[in-house]
Amino acid sequence: MNKGQIPFCIGESIDGECGSDVDPASHTNLIQRAFLDGRPQWMDEPVISQWATPNSKILRTLKEANHYAIRALQEELRFQRPTQKPMLMTARIESDVVQSAAQHFGLEFFQVGDDWETAKMAFIQRIGGRRPIIFAANLVNNEVQADDFIAIDQLSEFFPMFLHIDASRIFDYVTTLSEPARQRLALSKLSLCHPYLDVDGSDIRVKQDNTIRAATIVAVGMNCTYPPPTVILKPRNLVSSVFRHVEYVKGIDRTLAGFRDALGPLLVYLQEARFGLKGIREINHKCELNQRTLREMLIEHDILVETPSASLDLIWVALRGNEIFNDRKNSFGLSLVEHDFFVAIFTTGSTMGNRVGLNAALAQHPGAFVYFSAASHYSIKKNALDSDELTGQWTQRRTPRFVEIMADDLRGMIPETLAKQVVRDKALCDRNKESHRVIFLANMGTTFVGGGDDILALRQSLRAIGSEVSYIHADGALDFGSCLNIISLGSPNAMIKNGLPVVQGITLSHHKAFGMMVSGEVIYYSPSAKNLAGLGSPVDARIVLREQRESPKGQIVGIGMAIRFNQFSFITLLERLPPWMVQDFHLAPEGDWVHYIAMPHITPGAVDHFVETVSKVDDHFATVFRFINPELDSAYGQTLSLLRIRCLDEKTFPGVIKFAKQLHEDSNELDAFCLDTFRRRYVYSAMSFAAFGAHRDPCIVFQAETSARRELFPGPVLITPDLSGNKDAVQHLASKAFRLLSQLFTLAC
Repeated sequence: MNKGQIPFCIGESIDGECGSDVDPASHTNLIQRAFLDGRPQWMDEPVISQWATPNSKILRTLKEANHYAIRALQEELRFQRPTQKPMLMTARIESDVVQSAAQHFGLEFFQVGDDWETAKMAFIQRIGGRRPIIFAANLVNNEVQADDFIAIDQLSEFFPMFLHIDASRIFDYVTTLSEPARQRLALSKLSLCHPYLDVDGSDIRVKQDNTIRAATIVAVGMNCTYPPPTVILKPRNLVSSVFRHVEYVKGIDRTLAGFRDALGPLLVYLQEARFGLKGIREINHKCELNQRTLREMLIEHDILVETPSASLDLIWVALRGNEIFNDRKNSFGLSLVEHDFFVAIFTTGSTMGNRVGLNAALAQHPGAFVYFSAASHYSIKKNALDSDELTGQWTQRRTPRFVEIMADDLRGMIPETLAKQVVRDKALCDRNKESHRVIFLANMGTTFVGGGDDILALRQSLRAIGSEVSYIHADGALDFGSCLNIISLGSPNAMIKNGLPVVQGITLSHHKAFGMMVSGEVIYYSPSAKNLAGLGSPVDARIVLREQRESPKGQIVGIGMAIRFNQFSFITLLERLPPWMVQDFHLAPEGDWVHYIAMPHITPGAVDHFVETVSKVDDHFATVFRFINPELDSAYGQTLSLLRIRCLDEKTFPGVIKFAKQLHEDSNELDAFCLDTFRRRYVYSAMSFAAFGAHRDPCIVFQAETSARRELFPGPVLITPDLSGNKDAVQHLASKAFRLLSQLFTLAC
């Protein structure tokens, strides 16, 4: 075995019993290893984890797993061969998987038939030179066909090749065979490694006999659920493996999809680890026996009974899928005749919905420029960066065809800025004798503040300069789930319909519309009613849940906190809260604000609990102030008022900043004042407070830091020179105050 190669003879039989064909010294199957060996070490945010195992393992649905792996190899080729345009090649793997990957990532696609020699000559003629290949292969496809790995290996002698293998259907079987059984069946070993680099980065060319060397592998350890929990494996020395984060809620640019529900795969693993396949079969057999017993009891009482092979609730959910789409189309203003011109599919979430919407627009308007707000959800830019077509990776100018437009306070595109950018892009196209077309990716409540783009104002700003919009896709993952009357669906020719701006496509996320779940919908305009290849997902049964929403807006205002609230959004912005509250309630912080999303699964009781917890901040400070105020007044012989430092308090906060800056500048003991540092350490902690004199001028600032781990760290006390004579007394009071605060908030101090 060559150094850096990992042969996958590593499991035991899936039912946990060692048979004659199983290596008894091997580890348990891959899904178990993904959780046992790859335990996440939680970082500074609870929604991001880092896996420190020899090879990356990331949970995905089966189709997205293949997409992710192909994307990782595309990233590697961008790094290893930046001047050579890659080709995505395939033979036996399901065509919808690779065709959708080609659409997503702007890759040229080549399908190999049964005649490899003819295909090789056609391929050479087509590419006109030596170009790298991403070959997507399958150990077994849906038609029980396998790729010809000998032919693939021979092709790799002529072209640089990165091999991706979908081993999902037989991974455990192939990787848990003992060596005698493998030799008897003449099966190859499966090895995960970089095709050209050893783990230390050195060149590696020597090949193993009877070994399939894959750069990425998609594996499934158990097929008791659909879609099954999936793992992607890639060598650590792939350049994209430097970024080892695994996402559950919040994503990063090096990942493919957005929100991920890790609970389902974890429960599958726990069930498998506890019972084994034999035990699971026994459970299913008992369920079948219970059904048969119940049927016989009902028949004895002359009750008509039907027991179909498939569960009635699953049949009903599948039928409800089309009803949901029809209802959704109606709610966005489409007539029955117009239904035929709009395609609707379920997706794995809003990130995939945005990807489908972008591809639908580009399919009708190839070469168009894509414009979106700089405040857009991260998935918008990520989808654009993933595409070699949009990044201009292989054009002579290397000029991207997507542009982030500056946003206003509510995070919508600024019409004047957009118009200026379109003028520049149009002039560039005119110089190169190219047509210029515009695609909008609009926001509808998906920015941090819940803002949206003013579609009418944007279109009018372009008409004023003689430009029209060819296609608009609206990301309404949050708001569209509520079916608010914000936009209508219609053809690109219409600007207003039923008094609402018209768009051609929408994205909706079910974990916003129906509760905490991973699925979504996308509807897009397609005059030919053509569905994009392989982008749909099965309907999630939970989308039939009743919708409910309870906003904290009114209650938060009632306790005197600063908020921002958009009329057409169910995001409520609150002033910055203590770090442990941000973590406990899964709030998203940005600058002086955090936002609370009143998703449908958030009950009125949960909102009440949140508001009650937030209100205790000022209640506890009031208790502390009553405790130390008399002693503070006595020490200085004057009445001082105490207030918590709040960055959104326009009456007192500017004075506190000025006071702190002046003391830092005049002191030889304090470091140079930095406003950003002061905010981050002492203001965003929400635990600092100040004493004010008769004219509301600050004279003492009691600074403190806090952490998400419920720790309090008192900082330096800033005292005006006029009162510095009682510095020791003030320091003593500060200690008493922070000790009491830590007791009230249950903090370590």
